[in-house]
Amino acid sequence: MPFQLTKVDEDALRAVDIQIAGTESRSVAVADSVNGASAAGIRLNSDTLQFPPIITKDSKSAEWMEVPSGSFEPMKFYVQSKSRSIGLDFEWVCGGRFPPNRVHTLVSAMKSYFYGPYFASSKDKQEYPTVNIINLYGIITFKTTWRMMDLSVKYSNEMCKVDNTFYPLHVKVSINLESATQLAPSEEEGESETPFQNFTNLNRSADFRWY
Repeated sequence: MPFQLTKVDEDALRAVDIQIAGTESRSVAVADSVNGASAAGIRLNSDTLQFPPIITKDSKSAEWMEVPSGSFEPMKFYVQSKSRSIGLDFEWVCGGRFPPNRVHTLVSAMKSYFYGPYFASSKDKQEYPTVNIINLYGIITFKTTWRMMDLSVKYSNEMCKVDNTFYPLHVKVSINLESATQLAPSEEEGESETPFQNFTNLNRSADFRWY
């Protein structure tokens, strides 16, 4: 089922670069991730995306403490900023450069982000799995770090057959991302200021340009 993208869609695809990453030492090829071993090393760009992804939301909010004022409206005091969240939709129609088994492999590898083995690298350390958005149209134009909160897949009713195996013809993946914590806790021995002391991949300083 070959088809050709318009020039504007081809240009839009080149303006998207997203990486699902763990540590470099645990990075694996997408082809080795089918069984859910690790999602590290997946790159969502013009090589693996068939159509430009759709941004379904881009939101930011804060938490406020409400105190009765005895007047018309309660008083509200700023408590903390909440994570910025972004929703993205990806679609594939099997055919051409994207045979159904390749699409299935990629989607399975993306889902493996949520499996326990991906988080644990040793007995005393845990990985902090991240999604790095390197470029996303003009919305994000430099590397930012995110958590994947959820992923859902919708399959079409139409099926296709490859090597005696049936696959859905059309696949749509929706993910929700939240900006990841960027400040690392104290490393003084015997001191645990936060529950994240044993986590890696926490940056030393925050870049507030993209908040």
